[in-house]
Amino acid sequence: RGERNIYAIKIIEGYNIFNVAEVFENANVMKKKEFLDLAKNPLLLDRIGINDHSLEGYLTPDTYYYSKEIEIDRFIEKIAQRTLKLFEKDEIKKRMQELKLDIHKTLTIASMIEKEAKFKDEKPLISAVFHNRLKKDMPLDCDPTVIYGTGAFNSPIKKSDLATYTPYNTYTFKGLPKGPIC
Repeated sequence: RGERNIYAIKIIEGYNIFNVAEVFENANVMKKKEFLDLAKNPLLLDRIGINDHSLEGYLTPDTYYYSKEIEIDRFIEKIAQRTLKLFEKDEIKKRMQELKLDIHKTLTIASMIEKEAKFKDEKPLISAVFHNRLKKDMPLDCDPTVIYGTGAFNSPIKKSDLATYTPYNTYTFKGLPKGPIC
């Protein structure tokens, strides 16, 4: 009868690759570790055109439907390509050029704003604070980047965390962290 299993994959705004790995596992598509290995696979990243160490920040929030008739890496590639396609819009290119940002930096700062904001109407204010701090060559002092760097997602941030260097700890250096955090 040509029936097939369709798996719903729901990526929610603010999810990091660890959350997305759980979504894939809960949908019985693949194990968390398999997803994380694929998300950090340099060959896949290169094929997509992502010059970064992982897919973090490149998975557009939405509900996707997966069928095992397509290879999983091709499915994930299509999700990431959808994100990259957003940056083809002239108004976005122009704004990134004005701010001297590339796709990677744009996704990085956008992810920080997403994680820092509790409410949607706070996002423009948080964005202004981050951009002003960047202009003034100040540390960004963003708690969510510290949490991402430590990997302690479900525990409160500690004073020692703020002083511990990771490539994501924006308390210990000036400028943007290594990459997106969600």
